[in-house]
Amino acid sequence: MKTFKLIALTIAFFATIAASQARSVLPIYVSSLRGFNAHSSHVIGQPKGGSVMLNLAAKKVSLRLMSSSSCPAGAYCFISNRMQIVGLNVELPLTGRQTDGCGSVVYTAQSATQQVQIIDNQNNRCFVGKKYVTEVSYKTMDSKTNTKVISYFGGDVLEVPASI
Repeated sequence: MKTFKLIALTIAFFATIAASQARSVLPIYVSSLRGFNAHSSHVIGQPKGGSVMLNLAAKKVSLRLMSSSSCPAGAYCFISNRMQIVGLNVELPLTGRQTDGCGSVVYTAQSATQQVQIIDNQNNRCFVGKKYVTEVSYKTMDSKTNTKVISYFGGDVLEVPASI
């Protein structure tokens, strides 16, 4: 009986270790966006901040942008200083992950009408011309002209946030 209890405790101990290691293998990564080249159909005004979140456990990518635009004279605005907060909030399923020839990891999340691509350049061996460690593109289709609309963003290192 003591042997059975010892075996059960050993199995429980290793199962706990394996579960904690599995969580560390599939964390959530976040990058604060610093560079913005947003298309006017994606965001009103120029973005002032944003982030991209890569949730490997849930297999989702979230892109969040905040911008402000001046409220026209004589128009009704919700904020008293004539600045109106507008932004972009996209969450898509992660559909692909590949490593390119330079060592960058490319994550793709898409639906039928939208795509977010994250390029993690932390392990890039050909870092020529790369301004940001994390590069993000957001693509949609313009329904009126049936053309692709693309916005580009650059960010800090993808890292596990201190708290979520």
